[in-house]
Amino acid sequence: MCIRLSRTGPPIKPALRLAAGQTRAHMARTMLHEPDALRFASDATLFALWGGALLLLALVAMWADIRRAKRKHIDKVGWMPWTKLFFVCALVGLTLIGLAVKGG
Repeated sequence: MCIRLSRTGPPIKPALRLAAGQTRAHMARTMLHEPDALRFASDATLFALWGGALLLLALVAMWADIRRAKRKHIDKVGWMPWTKLFFVCALVGLTLIGLAVKGG
């Protein structure tokens, strides 16, 4: 079986054949499942993961703020509020990690 994308283009063979009785929606559900480690994780574990991700984002924002401060062209400031983003991400991330340590 070949799939033709347009009338002028060559036919394309599908790379994935569905088994008998499977639909494309079923294939999408089975391929995009949540890992069991996250599904059955405690609230403390999820808080720690989200807090670590926010602290990582805070480090990226701090690096971007330092980079903006050392720019060569003083008039090219940019539009992203890196300092505020750093403080918000760091505050929320540290709060979540504190809750994770207290809850665990």
